[in-house]
Amino acid sequence: MKRSTIDRPLLFTGLGFLSLYGFGLADPYHWWGTHFLYFLPAPFPYLIPCLSLGLILLALFPPPVTLPAFPSKPPLSALGWASLLAVTMGILFAYFPIAKDIYGDAMIIGQSLDTKFDAIPEAYRQGLWALDLSPSGGRRTTIPIFVFFSALTGGSLKEIFIWTGIICGMGFVMTWCLWILNFLQSTWWKLIFTGIGISAPFMQVFYGHMEFYPIVYWMQLGWFILLLSYIRRGKAVELAGLTILGLLCIKVHPTSLLLLPALFLSVLSKYAHKQPWITSLLSWKGVLIFVFLPVILAGAVLYFFVFESYQDSRGLEHSTAFEHVFLPLLSPDPPLDRYNLLSFNHFFDFLNVILLWSPPALVLLVVIILKYKNMIRWNSVPVLAIGSTLLLYSLFLFMINPLLSMPMDWDLFSIPAIPLLVLTVLVVEPLQKEELLIRKALPVSLAFILLSLPVFAVNSSLHPLSRRLEHMGIHIFKTYYEWAETTLHSAVGILHPETPTEDYIIRKLNITDHLRPYALQGNDTVFGVILLDNGIYYMNIANDYPRAKEQFLEALHFSPDNPNILLKLMEVNFRLKNFDEAYRQAEELLKLSYPSERKALRIAIHCALEAGEAIAASRHCQAYTRKYPEDTFIRSIYEGLSNDIPPDSLKQLFRSGG
Repeated sequence: MKRSTIDRPLLFTGLGFLSLYGFGLADPYHWWGTHFLYFLPAPFPYLIPCLSLGLILLALFPPPVTLPAFPSKPPLSALGWASLLAVTMGILFAYFPIAKDIYGDAMIIGQSLDTKFDAIPEAYRQGLWALDLSPSGGRRTTIPIFVFFSALTGGSLKEIFIWTGIICGMGFVMTWCLWILNFLQSTWWKLIFTGIGISAPFMQVFYGHMEFYPIVYWMQLGWFILLLSYIRRGKAVELAGLTILGLLCIKVHPTSLLLLPALFLSVLSKYAHKQPWITSLLSWKGVLIFVFLPVILAGAVLYFFVFESYQDSRGLEHSTAFEHVFLPLLSPDPPLDRYNLLSFNHFFDFLNVILLWSPPALVLLVVIILKYKNMIRWNSVPVLAIGSTLLLYSLFLFMINPLLSMPMDWDLFSIPAIPLLVLTVLVVEPLQKEELLIRKALPVSLAFILLSLPVFAVNSSLHPLSRRLEHMGIHIFKTYYEWAETTLHSAVGILHPETPTEDYIIRKLNITDHLRPYALQGNDTVFGVILLDNGIYYMNIANDYPRAKEQFLEALHFSPDNPNILLKLMEVNFRLKNFDEAYRQAEELLKLSYPSERKALRIAIHCALEAGEAIAASRHCQAYTRKYPEDTFIRSIYEGLSNDIPPDSLKQLFRSGG
């Protein structure tokens, strides 16, 4: 059989993408977009790539057989097939959830997930109607909706989140399949894109994910499909629907403002026959000049003059996201200097997140562009509208400063996956009769669908998920830096929901040893917190006070400005009966008024008593009673000191009543 001319593009693209999964196996720290295979039990890390390679080879050298024909009249209508698949996937969403959700809202409002509401608090009511374009505007809109349904059904917020994922997931599958089944004529391509859609890694958002992104994804998919219908038919009711749905999209996620250029192009196209200049605009050159250029200029004004992000400090831990929307051009002070807009770390993270959008769609799009670019209607309004939205979203998100790091914010950075899927269908549509392309696309799509499945497998089991989070936390520490300690704590903690065991601290110490060479002495708050957590385990769980003290002292060496470390060091010295040292640390805490002025004074009084510093204890008691005269206990201690009551009696009194 004569070899097709698409063999070379397919060879380089298919094997090139497959090699990225090999990189994920070889270096699971950096290649977090393709490293899921690494965490699966044997033989899957070897079997899946081998099967995928076999499918790619099958595409390169297809057997000389004719594709089987499908019945001219299928047993079910498009609505029937879409409904059946949506219900099937809904059952999967419900009974095959991710093992533990530690991303997004689960991390931010985790302690409130079990809350049940009887009514909507006034603070939430305001968010229902306000149009908030801040980075957290979508959350302020959707959380009140979840609270409303909690009050309506009596369910907890967690249950509402889960049901939102199930319902939106079913809606997404139904919408996608109905469009595919009606838009495409080839049954084979319908099957291919159905599989690509329901297996895309971003679909994990529907599997018990505590976030509002299930709503965002479904609404945006619906908006794109309605837009294509309006472009084709031009009905006023569709334009009205686009406007209303677009406003809702913006309300649940402010980045949906980027949908407006596509709507503008689509409306403008309806007047192209009346105004010749519009025809010149409806091309990639016209879009570049009249859409991208104004957006880029407006973005530059925001970036350089409004937010002054080019020299931003980037840190989000002690400020709001709105203050640090974009990544800086210039490196901020260490240790945040490892990540900025033009850093290798940021480019590499963005590549990883792209690989989580839809690997088979990416491969198909690249192959078709390389081989069939002359057959694609690049200047058609649908391709212009969806393609420009994909590029705008990609450029905008590339500029964005991640909230919790890009690996942890995969749901935000996966929004472009929706226009990517739609665009891939659009470029395939004129090629449906190319049977050889189908014969090659089918095994290649299966190969990369197969490589996408480990995403769901890892997230469905605690041990693989725990190991993946550990690798992500280490990568975050070396790059984005902030929130690494939270990710690492989640990684180890999800296997020890109750009392940590010895395995917990062994693993934490291994992580600490791995990170120590990369830690910044004297200015490393994250590493200081990791060491602090180790010390707390030794002090409160293992009762090994000398080891706890070692960890706290090292933590203070790396993070001398963290008063909580000083507090724990004082506490462990107290337990070790090193009262002189404990009192010195208590004095430092008093200077910082930590954890509060009142508490710091009481700590200083107690430590001074135990250290035999009666004069100092009396001085602190005097300061305390002057500010908090209602505390009769400390007043009695002060009176005892003034009346020369034996120190041991006062110590015993403080131990029993302090």
